[in-house]
Amino acid sequence: MEEVKPTPVKATKAKKELAPATSKRLEKEMRLERTLELYTLGYTETQIGKTLKSEFKITPEAIASDLEAARAVFADRSETKREVLRGLYNDMLMDLYQKAYSSNHFKTCTDIIGNLAKINKLYEPEASDRIIANITYTKAE
Repeated sequence: MEEVKPTPVKATKAKKELAPATSKRLEKEMRLERTLELYTLGYTETQIGKTLKSEFKITPEAIASDLEAARAVFADRSETKREVLRGLYNDMLMDLYQKAYSSNHFKTCTDIIGNLAKINKLYEPEASDRIIANITYTKAE
């Protein structure tokens, strides 16, 4: 009985199939980083589009996709950055409050308490308060 050996798969074919996808992914990441950089430098979306088109030779659809991806990155970053800054400002104001209180600067203390309430959104009514405020009472006869 003859042994049947499997035919070897050429490695070059696999490399050729992976290479374009990898290079496209890297190029897209480079374009995204460049888009974020241009946004940070204060470029308008039109200027960013022209710059990306000249640097990467891409279509308007790809430019729109890159701009959308950059906006999503900024939205994610801003939300986490906002929470970090809120915590930092709370700590700074509490430290300032302690110093003002120990120096008997009570007007400054009340200002700091007001700023803390604004930062932590304590002046905004909660959803349950809004619902209760909208209920009208009628006099029963």
